[in-house]
Amino acid sequence: MKRAWVLSLVLGLTVALAGQAKAQFESALMSKLQLNLVNPGGKSQAMGGAFVSLADDPTAALANPAGLWQLQSWQVGLSGKNFWYQPTLGSTIYNRQSPSSAFQLDPVTSLAYEPSGSVASLEYFSVAGPISENVTIAAYMAVNMRYRIDAYESSTISNYRYVGFAQQNPPSVTTYDEEGQIDITNTVYGASIGGKVGKFSGGVGFTMNHLTFDLDAGDAGRSYRQIFRTGSSGFDDVMSTSIDTQNRIGFIVGARYEIDERYRINIGGVYRNNPKWDIGYTRTRQIVAGASRTDSCADDSRFCGTFDLPDDYSIGISAMPVKNLIFALDVERVMYSQLNDSFVPMQVYAIDPSKSTACDTTSQAGCTNRAVVNGETDDVTVIRFGAEYSVLIGSGNVLSFRAGYYRDPAHAMKMRLYPDTDGDRRADPGAAQVSIPNPPGFPFDKAYELGFDGGEDEDHFTFGLGAGLGRMVAFDLSADISSQNTSATASFFLRF
Repeated sequence: MKRAWVLSLVLGLTVALAGQAKAQFESALMSKLQLNLVNPGGKSQAMGGAFVSLADDPTAALANPAGLWQLQSWQVGLSGKNFWYQPTLGSTIYNRQSPSSAFQLDPVTSLAYEPSGSVASLEYFSVAGPISENVTIAAYMAVNMRYRIDAYESSTISNYRYVGFAQQNPPSVTTYDEEGQIDITNTVYGASIGGKVGKFSGGVGFTMNHLTFDLDAGDAGRSYRQIFRTGSSGFDDVMSTSIDTQNRIGFIVGARYEIDERYRINIGGVYRNNPKWDIGYTRTRQIVAGASRTDSCADDSRFCGTFDLPDDYSIGISAMPVKNLIFALDVERVMYSQLNDSFVPMQVYAIDPSKSTACDTTSQAGCTNRAVVNGETDDVTVIRFGAEYSVLIGSGNVLSFRAGYYRDPAHAMKMRLYPDTDGDRRADPGAAQVSIPNPPGFPFDKAYELGFDGGEDEDHFTFGLGAGLGRMVAFDLSADISSQNTSATASFFLRF
């Protein structure tokens, strides 16, 4: 039974399928955190986010402040967005026909859990206007990260919770379950200024960022949990977070150059620096038929980490080759590797099975041959395409049809096991990846790679309409559709 409990500890986290972005510890639900780093507003969204060289509405304050000078009247902007999430979490089942045979991945009984969630949010609000002929300022509020997912209910898997892993080893069975409702938001309060000299324009902005990071956002008694079971042995972890809620400062720098006025050929570039926050984790472990123990950042620095919102920078070009038809192309680089900073492993794995029971005690004594998870994430380049065709209707009214596409490269967190010989709950710097030969014949490393495999590329198709009613009112409607993350935006602008 002792060895079975060890197996539940060693194998439990092998199957959390990584997704759109990363968390700061090994969690399937957190691995699907979706960053909304695309430029705000309905026009940008409808054009696939290819907006850096255009930047011709109030959302330029965040998209590229170098375009603000194009706003020649004071205006108020408002944009709301509805997010739909349906991440795919892998569930893997390994079995063997007898205790002496090898473990085999069972593709027939392996399942995929797709919890769905949606949330509406005020995405952008701004006031912008000129202070001279070629200089415009703007103040705004924006949401550049919004994620809410509920993993309590499922009609196909274990009644109500996500079953990440099942290892069938007759006569015992080991499972790993995860459940919880996670709610994460970053709200940006910013001010930007942009100006033009000749064909060149530039802009800068500063942001105050307020992050909420809630692992127990569900109803009373429904906390975030990771549950390991092998028969009557195992444990139930209840986890929560505390966060330094002070506002954190970031900045934006943008530039834009007009190559050809007639064909509206412009190039632009922007760099957005985002901050990071200190996050502490608390884990209360209830051993089946045993005592409970609470570990927290307040008492143990090994449970302290950071959340670093990735920086990104883009360059873009736009042109109007024929009257009323505009094409735009952006190349964006997102520094997702910054999310790896201060990754906090929650479990400790024994490389030597004889030392296994000491690897997760409070003292950590006598466990020198041990391993922990380390998060690995690649920076990615996103190429965005967009087009707009405008039709003049009546006197001063414009109707615009827009469409776009971008392919979001796989940038999920890949998790690997590395030695932790000094017992600091961190992977040893420069150490090579290790394997765990427990139990014999089980492909632990392969199972782990199947669970946290870096995700998949995701195609996004965008479209929308825009209308300008005289010089006073403009609005935009748009949608961004993909297999796991879909959103719709409505923007309204009132000019004075």
